[in-house]
Amino acid sequence: MARRSETNDTLRTAALTALAVTGPLFGIATQVWGQALLLLGLAVLLIIAPPRRSPGALWCALFAGIAVVALTAFLPVRWFGTPEWRKTLTGEYRIELPGTLSPQPWVSLHAICLLFAGAIFALYVITHPWSPQLRRQAARWYTGGVVCLALIALGVGTLGWTVPFWPKVLNSVDYFGIFPNRNQTANLFALAGIMATALAFDGFEKGRKTALMWAGSVVVLGMGIVQTYSRAGCLIFFAGIAAYGLLSFFLSTSAKGGGITIAGFALLLTGFFIFGGGTFQRFQTLATDAAPDFRVVLQKDAVHLASTAPWLGQGLGNFAPVFAMFREASIGDKRAIHPESDWLWVAVEMGWPAMLMFAGACLLWLRQSLPLSLGSDRALRSAALVCGMMFLVHSLVDVSGHRPGTAWPAFFLAALALHPKRSIQRRDWVAPVFRVLGLMLAGIAGWWFASVFSERVSRTAPTMATAAMLEDRAFQQNANGEHDAAVVSANEALRIMPLNADLYFQRGIGRLVEAFSVWGTAKDFATARFLDPHWVELYFAQGKAWTEAGQPEFAYEAWLEGLRHAGTKGPALYDQMLLWTGKRPAMHTMLARLSHNDPDYFLTYLRHSGKEESDLQISQLVQAEPELKSFSAEQRNMLFSAWFRQGDHSSLFATLRSNPEWQQEGWRWLALLHAERKEFRSACELIRNSIKKEPTIPKVAGTKSVADLEKLLRARPDDIDLGLQLHTAQLSAGKKTEAMETLRSMQALPNHPAYLAFIEAGQHEESGNWEDAWKAWRMFAGRELQ
Repeated sequence: MARRSETNDTLRTAALTALAVTGPLFGIATQVWGQALLLLGLAVLLIIAPPRRSPGALWCALFAGIAVVALTAFLPVRWFGTPEWRKTLTGEYRIELPGTLSPQPWVSLHAICLLFAGAIFALYVITHPWSPQLRRQAARWYTGGVVCLALIALGVGTLGWTVPFWPKVLNSVDYFGIFPNRNQTANLFALAGIMATALAFDGFEKGRKTALMWAGSVVVLGMGIVQTYSRAGCLIFFAGIAAYGLLSFFLSTSAKGGGITIAGFALLLTGFFIFGGGTFQRFQTLATDAAPDFRVVLQKDAVHLASTAPWLGQGLGNFAPVFAMFREASIGDKRAIHPESDWLWVAVEMGWPAMLMFAGACLLWLRQSLPLSLGSDRALRSAALVCGMMFLVHSLVDVSGHRPGTAWPAFFLAALALHPKRSIQRRDWVAPVFRVLGLMLAGIAGWWFASVFSERVSRTAPTMATAAMLEDRAFQQNANGEHDAAVVSANEALRIMPLNADLYFQRGIGRLVEAFSVWGTAKDFATARFLDPHWVELYFAQGKAWTEAGQPEFAYEAWLEGLRHAGTKGPALYDQMLLWTGKRPAMHTMLARLSHNDPDYFLTYLRHSGKEESDLQISQLVQAEPELKSFSAEQRNMLFSAWFRQGDHSSLFATLRSNPEWQQEGWRWLALLHAERKEFRSACELIRNSIKKEPTIPKVAGTKSVADLEKLLRARPDDIDLGLQLHTAQLSAGKKTEAMETLRSMQALPNHPAYLAFIEAGQHEESGNWEDAWKAWRMFAGRELQ
């Protein structure tokens, strides 16, 4: 009987390991069909071999509390007070929103199902009897699976292949990874790398040949992390191995294994410094990288949003659409689909009490994992403990806890850290309850599969797969000219995601082109702008649609609002608008109005103007603002440059001559204008007085004769120092013509120093040859006087 029980426990361990590896192994946990497959696998395990031990009252209470808070998303919103943004949508924009606390209950339902599945998996691994033998088997199987995944990823990346069911990596240089976020791929590899280190340490300590295999696995996983270009992954990997090395050094009965671990860590770190490539360079540019600062301001806005609904949150799955309306400090041209923190994500969608419950679960896990006492398999348990702690630290600044493909492996590894003598006792009620949960998960999995493969089922009981299908269909139908159908598809998708700005835009396009419903389109476009006020491309796209429909006033209004929200991106957006309206004179003229109140916009408009229009715009500017007080020094320089290229030279010359204070920025153009008038002396004197720093010219010794120097230079014609000596000697001997020839022969050399032209200009000035001096000055100044 005992042997049969051991066999069953081994099979359960293998099944749990398979579930932990399956999601990331096939890259399926990011898609509805893949999530359904995970849920189905867990359901089968629960029905066939459910847990028979109770996790304890505290675990049950915490998970029950989290479940209750999640389900409050379906309570009537009127019980808690309607937020202002909902009042605006339902009142001013006449949008029909569900009466539930969650404005998108179908979206929340999908997220709640994933949350329940993750919680059930976590409870299963918590209640599993992790004997030393089972723990070691699980650690080997799991780590080996992730190593195989890393080898596959490295192999296909090297060969330039793609795995069909792996999603596209959105923030990677070479699209390496198995999740859309490279940090999540790196997180998976890093935690497995810590476990591989523990297995190698255990092998070396016990003299096993497999130790070398696990040591090699650490290197493979490290290579995979470097290939992701993830700084967070590198920090988890190296900090985790260092933490484990210190623990193993203090906990090991033999100093040999700990010493080997620390030495191995030093080698890994050295290898990273040498072969880290672009990933190591990202650490070097950390001080100038804007990403950490953006993460801080994004989290600041997330905290503000969480404070608006502190008890129950906005409902699971609603962060992105609601957050778009609350961005202030983190305003940017990219959408924020999460707050760069698992904990803040929970606070926004479920409230602060739920976040405290999750924190309580983490503390309970830590309490049941300690102490790392002798005889409790602490070599592997300490590694699993480090993995759990690294995952928690990473969750403060990233969202791997919200991805089943990274969260389930983390739950699995954390369970390996639990103390074998914790209190988990067999209870008769446990197996039936988990079987019922298994049946529930099987039903959810069946529903999700049906929504992917049966459109009829999908529309009757929609899922996120339904929403994605309808959104893509509406876009394609509009692109193909099937605008009536696009409106129908958008309406169906809005029933699932009524806060989706893209869908209102697509429906507006369909209404405008097919039915020419101007006011219906205006309402949809305005709704989209309200839902995502900082998405500047939306304003640009709406303006294009209005222009093509023959409604320039509506286009101008949309673009004007877009520029108001664009911030520092405004000039770039304005440039896009001018470029697109280049062959639409009426709209182009309307955009000219926007250039009058902002120097950056004015300069942008000049780049898209012809000579006559530029003359008119510049003359109007100077007449309205003769002192150009609204222009900075850099903007005045850009204005003078555009004025010289496209405007009237005589007016520019008069303006610069009458405003000496502007010559600090405009001396280049004034010098060119003097040269146009054949006033070469004035041009040369202006340049000499305006250059900020004269070049450093090497001092030359005058010990050799002209004849000796000429002979040496014939032998070494590319020796600049020797040429300078000859030039100086020739000048001293009164041979100015020969000195000039020497100077020009040196300037014929490739990559000659710029100070040669400076010397030539000075020599021409001394001779009163101002036109040649001007030519030399132009050579010296290079592009500044072209």
